[in-house]
Amino acid sequence: MSVKVSILGLAGLLLAVFATSAEAQRSYPLTGNSRAQVGDGLPVPIGFTPAPDGKIAAITGARVLQTSGPDPKQMTLATGAFHFEGPDFNLPVFLFNSKVFQVKTNITIDFPGVNGGTGGAGSGLTFMAGGRTGAPTVTWCPGQAITPASNPACVNPGTPQHTIAGFLRYTSTGNQFGGPIRGNAAGTADVGIVAAVANVSGPLPCDHALPTTAANGAPCRVIFALASPDPTGLMGGPFVNVATTPGAPPPAPGGLRNAKVGANGLIISVTSPGLGSGIANPATNFGGPYTTGMVTVNQSAAAGTPEVFVLTGSDARVGGVGTISLVAGGLSDRALTGANANRTWLNMTVGGNTPGLSSWGVGFLALLLASAGVWRARRATAS
Repeated sequence: MSVKVSILGLAGLLLAVFATSAEAQRSYPLTGNSRAQVGDGLPVPIGFTPAPDGKIAAITGARVLQTSGPDPKQMTLATGAFHFEGPDFNLPVFLFNSKVFQVKTNITIDFPGVNGGTGGAGSGLTFMAGGRTGAPTVTWCPGQAITPASNPACVNPGTPQHTIAGFLRYTSTGNQFGGPIRGNAAGTADVGIVAAVANVSGPLPCDHALPTTAANGAPCRVIFALASPDPTGLMGGPFVNVATTPGAPPPAPGGLRNAKVGANGLIISVTSPGLGSGIANPATNFGGPYTTGMVTVNQSAAAGTPEVFVLTGSDARVGGVGTISLVAGGLSDRALTGANANRTWLNMTVGGNTPGLSSWGVGFLALLLASAGVWRARRATAS
């Protein structure tokens, strides 16, 4: 009898241990979406859904691990919990950026990326209180340390290595919940850049068929340039991270072409062969981490009106269940099309949790109970 009691007592003890372990980190169903935005007019991925919603959606069956204890609960995301893979998409952007007619993309995005954490592949994919590091208010100029004593207001941003205007300001609204997590991207963006337009009454629409006269100037011309996203995105990553994408010339026929362009910048048709294979549009990009606080992105060098955006996250989870929105900011400067203020949103809804043992604990407990059954059978045989 004492042996039987001992085995069952051990089973109870192990149950308590594994239950405690399961309490420390539980799995919750996850839904939601994410989007990025380049300047005023270019959502990433391209689409017509108004901000803050986006087309990078939580995959079917997505889950998030959350710790026990008081709110706000720490959140750990699995690689690729959010995904987008879409067909070619054209978006006219001339009304927001007078240097560009349209952008055509074919991209794939996964968030978090396989190397999207701060500690290498598969690690660091966690949001937590204090995860947005730094002081309650951080003002950061690209190429410089965070709020350097010599230039705390970023009045002369940039360095000789990364001269780019603008700054990011992160302001805490509570516990600085968030952290640095980045996504992976692949694909291309084919950019139709304004070379010259001809229209007596205004810049657009323009038509390659118009005669070239002193009254209407040169015919409508477009230069095609190729931009490729950085494989690991900058927005959402730690402060002071930087990446340069070299871009590549589009294949022939590209280059400078005659075109017919609609009033919003959509390229309706091109008629003449391209002169050469087009040109590259290299870019320098900076980004900051995700936060539920407030982010100000200021890009004074944007084409036309300076771009200034203010966005704020939120956390309405109770006991780990509910909605949470994290935001991040970024800055970019492209050789051909200029500078932009960028930002991104991560919108998540966490459902009811699924308590229970870990798979290892369940397997070990099953083995233990099976051993107890064998013991009973042997005792019965001996009797």
